Amino acid sequence: MIDQKEPDNPVPAVVDSKEMRAVVLTGFGGLNKLKVTKKPMPDPQEGEVKIRVKACGLNFLDLMVRQGNIDNPPKTPLVPGFECSGIVESVGENTKGYEIGDRVMAFVNYSAWAEVVCTPLDFVYKIPDDMTFPEAAAFLMNFVAAYMMLFEVANLREGMSVLVHSAGGAVGQAVAQLCSTVPNVTVFGTASPFKHEAIKHSVTHLFDRNIDYVPEVKKISPDGVDIVLDCLCGENTGKGLTLLKPMGTYILYGSSNMVTGETKSFFSFAKSWWQVEKVNPIKLYEENKVIAGFSLLNLLFKQGGCNQVKTAVQKLLSLYDQKKIKPVVDSLWALEEVKEAMQRIHDRGNIGKLILDVEKSPTPLLVCTWDFSSVTMAQSRLLLFVICFSVLQTGYGQPFRSKKAVPTRQRVTEDDDVRTQIDKLWQEVNSLKEMQALQTVCLRGIKAHRKCYLVSEQAKHYHEANEDCIAQGGTLAIPRDVSQNGELTDYVKRSSPASKDFWIGITDIVKEGQYVDVNSLPVTFFHWDRSKREPTGGKRESCVALSLAAQGKWHDEVCRSQKKYICEYLIP
Repeated sequence: MIDQKEPDNPVPAVVDSKEMRAVVLTGFGGLNKLKVTKKPMPDPQEGEVKIRVKACGLNFLDLMVRQGNIDNPPKTPLVPGFECSGIVESVGENTKGYEIGDRVMAFVNYSAWAEVVCTPLDFVYKIPDDMTFPEAAAFLMNFVAAYMMLFEVANLREGMSVLVHSAGGAVGQAVAQLCSTVPNVTVFGTASPFKHEAIKHSVTHLFDRNIDYVPEVKKISPDGVDIVLDCLCGENTGKGLTLLKPMGTYILYGSSNMVTGETKSFFSFAKSWWQVEKVNPIKLYEENKVIAGFSLLNLLFKQGGCNQVKTAVQKLLSLYDQKKIKPVVDSLWALEEVKEAMQRIHDRGNIGKLILDVEKSPTPLLVCTWDFSSVTMAQSRLLLFVICFSVLQTGYGQPFRSKKAVPTRQRVTEDDDVRTQIDKLWQEVNSLKEMQALQTVCLRGIKAHRKCYLVSEQAKHYHEANEDCIAQGGTLAIPRDVSQNGELTDYVKRSSPASKDFWIGITDIVKEGQYVDVNSLPVTFFHWDRSKREPTGGKRESCVALSLAAQGKWHDEVCRSQKKYICEYLIP
């Protein structure tokens, strides 16, 4: 867990007046593509405002940019980030309306995650006196997107109903607050179960994101809903259209279902693409339904919509002054902690907005004295790529060879057949992954309790360790009782006697003191080192390690620490 209070000893803003600290994306891929480095400080051009950044917003879109999982990705290296807040340091020629020292928030076309940014005057707005810099960095992207979708696109009015996915996220919370400003609006939301207690007051009806929510919504509102806001895509497109009332509006504003791992997945992209409902304009006409898309950044930076956005911001600031809306900040992170912050949003662990606090000191790390060579485990990903590519070639290549008109029923039957083939191949891939785990893991590790366990040869921080286990078809190990914990302890003693601690799959990242496993299930067995009064770390130390020095007892640790780890694999 990350404490939101201001740091006692903030990092000095700038050491060299001509240089600045910035997060740099060196290439598309995993978390290791991000680093904090020094860059030349920009100077404002004509019509631009130079801002000394205090806080930056982190969005799910930033994660997709890191993976290269967007259309027309920019060239790397680059400084990510699209929004920030801070203090005006200077202005370019012919730039009026702002003075040095003004507190502002701004949109930026990349480059926001730095100590200093320059951005055009049209993208800069003054911050209300009672709004903090973190709140300002959490305001623009999410509230403007929510406002324009609800009121500009869908024309939200009294008595209407809205379904919003990811209700615990920053946009979801903005949608819920804006809906509360209109009388008698019913809000249906989907979210991970562990978020329900925290956000249940903000929506009318809340559903588990992992269940089929369509029949649940229909039980409450048999006619469906007036507005669907979808940031997931994939199969949710068809479900959303099914739930729309006549004259209802479905709006797609994201595709987070395509993100399943640390790096871009061709298979996830193909699966999500295949699951998208094939929209029939005639059917929309007959059912009186509207389907729309919304991209705030495209509207701002490519389509000249800054005046429309400015009008929305003015209305939102009025609502803020009336105490009707307020940004929800999940947590504050130092620039050096950007990898951990991005992992939190990847794991959908945030409630509200994650903020990079430029002046915040990073959490100190324990020194790691080990040096291990990296181990490549890419066979399973290559297998997924080959199978999916073959399916796309055979499944989608055939219909385009014929120029004859195909009857609708025949097309539907063929689509169902290909969909069935995709589902079967998905099952086969999972089976192959299980076989790979049995063949490569059990031979190298140990087999116990209908599972195989394998200790890593490389030390990584907690989130990278879990991603590595997942990439190999498993997860971080979760001891369920004293017997399992003892066997794991004996195994790591034999396999890696020189190592001190090993990550296991238990954390209290989401809520301090409530430990869950990597599947977000409550942990019922604990093996703390009570001689050292573990757990002792508070909100700073949220990941659990098994200690050989303490004979297999557990302690909590800063998640950014580098440690070896134990993966487990289920035996079918």
